[in-house]
Order: sequence, then C-alpha cells, then structure tokens
Amino acid sequence: MSQVRCSGQCERAWQLGLIDSNNGEIVWSEHSTNSQLNKAIKTAMDSYNEGYCLIYCFDGHQIDEDTDYYTEKDIWEKHSPQILNFPPSLDHNSAKQHKNTNVNFNFIFIDSVSRHHFYRSLPKTVKMLDNINSQHNRRKDILLDYQLFQAVKSRTFETLQALFAGFIDPYKKPFRTQAMPDVKLDIDSMFGKLQSLDYHTLWVEDVCPYWEWGLSKDLHVYKKKLTKKQLWKKFKKSLKQSSIESVGNTFTSCGILSVNGHPDPFHGPEKLCYRGQHQHEYQLDYLKKYQTTMQGHNENYLSFFETNIGHEDHGLRVQFLDTALAEYVKFTQNLYHTITVIFSDHGNAYGSYIEESREGRLEAFHPFLFVIIPEDVQSMSLFSAAELNALIVNQQRLISVLDFHYTITYIIGKISGYEVMEPVSAFNQQFNVTEAGLLQVISEHRTCSLIPRVVPNLCICAGYDVTSEDHDFDFDFILAQHFVGVINNEIQSQRFSDLSKSVKGGNQINGVSDKGGFGKCSRLKVGTMKNIQTNKIDVSIY
Repeated sequence: MSQVRCSGQCERAWQLGLIDSNNGEIVWSEHSTNSQLNKAIKTAMDSYNEGYCLIYCFDGHQIDEDTDYYTEKDIWEKHSPQILNFPPSLDHNSAKQHKNTNVNFNFIFIDSVSRHHFYRSLPKTVKMLDNINSQHNRRKDILLDYQLFQAVKSRTFETLQALFAGFIDPYKKPFRTQAMPDVKLDIDSMFGKLQSLDYHTLWVEDVCPYWEWGLSKDLHVYKKKLTKKQLWKKFKKSLKQSSIESVGNTFTSCGILSVNGHPDPFHGPEKLCYRGQHQHEYQLDYLKKYQTTMQGHNENYLSFFETNIGHEDHGLRVQFLDTALAEYVKFTQNLYHTITVIFSDHGNAYGSYIEESREGRLEAFHPFLFVIIPEDVQSMSLFSAAELNALIVNQQRLISVLDFHYTITYIIGKISGYEVMEPVSAFNQQFNVTEAGLLQVISEHRTCSLIPRVVPNLCICAGYDVTSEDHDFDFDFILAQHFVGVINNEIQSQRFSDLSKSVKGGNQINGVSDKGGFGKCSRLKVGTMKNIQTNKIDVSIY
C-alpha cells in the first residue's frame, strides 16, 4: 500500500500518530494536506515496524508534547483516531528469487470455546472448513478435525506451556489465577528453534500489554508499580528473549479496550467494537497483511493469533467472530506452504451453563483442534504416506495438546535436517506420547489415564467419568464419610499446631489447649450428596 484515500475534508490539519520504539509513547505529527499525510505514511511504512499508525483530523485540541497514558486515553476517547495497519517492514529489494521450500506455521487460537460451542456458534466458519474436504473442491487440501481433543486444564497458561515447551505437570499445585505463573511461558522453546532457521515470528493478541493478562503475565512483565515506559522496555526485552520478532498491532488493544470501558476483554461488554469494526477484525486484517507480505517476499514465518472473544460468561459474544473468521479461513487457501491450526484450550469455564449442567462441565474440557494441510505441503516430502495416514486416523483417537507439541517439533526437526528434533522427555514418557506425535497412529484403546490432566478435570470419553447412578450409593457414602474425616483431621491438626505455639487461655495437655482443635466450630459432617463423579480407574484407599 502506498496511498491513503481520505474521505471528507479536514479543515485544520491531519494528525499522524506513530509509536516511539524506544519508550512506547505515541508521537504525533501534523500534516496540512492529504499529500503530506500520504508522504509521511509512506516514509513510515518503509522503515517502521510497530504494526500500525493512528490518524485523526486536528480540531484545535492541544496535544501535550509530554503525552502520558491518560492524555493518550483522552485522545482515543475524544478523537476516535483511525487505525491504519501497516504490513511488516522488509527490504523490498530482498525478495527471494525462488519460493521458499520450508513450511510456514499459522496458529489461530480462540480462548474458552469448546468443540461443541464452536459448531453451535460459528456456522459460516464451519461451512468454510467443510468446503475444504468437499468433493466439489478441486484442491486436494486436507482438513483434520480432531474430535477427541482432551483439555489438560481449563486454563490457557498450562495449555500453551504444553504446546510450546512440551511440559505439563498434572501433580503440581497450579498457581492461583490472580498470581503470576511460577515460571514464564516458554515460548522460546518453539519460536527460538524456528528463528534460528531464519523464520520470522509474530504474536498478535487482543489484550493490552500494559495490563496484567496475556503476554504481559505469561512473560512475568507486569508489575503495578512500573510506569508505562518501564513496562514497554521490559515487555520488549521479554519479547526478544522469547524469540518473538513482532507483536503486530497488539497495542491497539489498549485504546480499543479503553474506549469500551474495560481493561481487558474478559467478562467484558457484549461486543468489543471501535469505529464500526470488531476488535478481531482489526487484528485479522493485520494478520492478512503480514502473511501476504511474507509470502510476497518468500519469507518463512510462524504466526500466532489469540482472541479472547469467547472468554465471557454467556457464550454469545463469540458469534461475532463468525463472519471474519470464515473470510480468513478462505484467505488461508491462498497461502502456500502453510499449515494452519485453529484450536482452543478449553470450553467456557464460568457462567450458568457450566454451573448448572453436566454437559457444560464436560464441555469445559473438550476444546477443538482443526489442522489444514494444503496440497503443496503434502508434496514437500515432509510426510510419508504412513504419517499422513496417521494424521487422518488420529482424528478419532483420544489426544491432547502434548501430542500436538511433538507433532510440530517433529516437523521442525525435518525442516532442520534432523529426523528427531526433540526426543520424548523421561517425564513425558508416562503419558505414552512419541516424538512423532500425531504423525504416528495412536492406540484406539488409549484412555484418559495417559492424558496429563490437571485436576479438577473431566474425561471426555463416554463411560470414563460416571455418575453415582452407576455405582453402589452406600459405597459412595462411605467414601464421602472418609474424605470428610480426612478434612476434619487436617483442620484439627493445623489448629493444634497453632495452639502449641501460642495458647491463649485454657488448660494445656502436652502443649495443646483443652478447648479442642475446632475451637467454637463443629466438626464437618456429610449432609447430602449430588452430582457425584468418579474416575473409572482402580483406586486404593489406606
């Protein structure tokens, strides 16, 4: 793009806002004519790599040269600047003479949407995906729909850690939702391998990096006491350490969310819009520009796009994604040498549907995974006939994101010239995964015992997690009595320990107050039992 067509007239002057790469501040420049504005934009596009610019007509409102966060917010709310996405800045004379023979990776991640909810809410996208495998489609692309994709946990961090780093520990106590993860999200484990192979890497998400969620949390960047400038520098440093070359137009999320009156998209308004477009439309538009540019220059890339549009209580907002996502799926058919992955981490984990129905609770652990293998990728000698067949067969086998991790690293290994890039770790061997992942047929007898599930977690297989109606109710009551007794013993033990250190009145027997372990409270007793679910594996109780 070399021209900007402006509808209407600006009586005073155009304001062009570009992010200062050194401190994250938006620097504004004034241009009295469309011609001057076009020239400034073209100059910025040739050397600028922050993903976008802002444009609005100057109406006499004074802009402070020391623009701070609040003044910037004021500009978004009072002037509604137009967002203009830039393609990535590449050397326009460096286009390779021959098409790159390596495969590109295109991840589309939709948070908090189950497989069933995807089919319920996105009919246009489903139809577009179905067309890929249609007998009327002359192309020989393959759409893979993994129907038994078991969630490892109903949270994003553990899912992405398993995807990128191949690690999830179902025995470790998870970090609290409001706390920072114990370790950083190890994006570099995958991105770094590809960057060393001369790949470009992109991460775009709809969360503001100046807030406490998204990449800012995953990479241990956010601290409330840090200034905007400090957060910017720390964020940029963490991106480099994670081998993320660009975050595209992610920072537009700060302004869009601010205008909508929310710091993040979670549990937010019924829709997130700006100047007549949904937030995800701006980001998918950027993704198209990025991939078109990379393709035009024969550059290899890994792109990761995350939308949290489904991360809300009612399950309705994701419907607004349908039209744009369907159009994007159609767009991907024009990308060569590109594997496209559309997936989620879990279903809706909050709201009345999960709280009031067993179906909702089960859906929380049944995400979706679609993989598009274009015809030209199939002919790249990356996969043998047996491996392609395994990809197809495994659509009906029980899998997790850990299997998919090894699928991707196996492909990366072939790209780099090694048969095996990442052998299965000693820890992961207990989950019966292989270094080939889904490129090797998985046993049809696999159960959730071999899936790394962080509790609480329901198995999506029929008959694995069952209700008390299938069991002896008396035995269930005995178990309930036992475990309530365990809780009582733990309460009493902790209180005895506290009283031993500091007894405030009462007689003491061996350093313990005779007031008892529960103080003024009664011991817990089993009241009623309902919605009992037991795991269909052998359990011994001592």
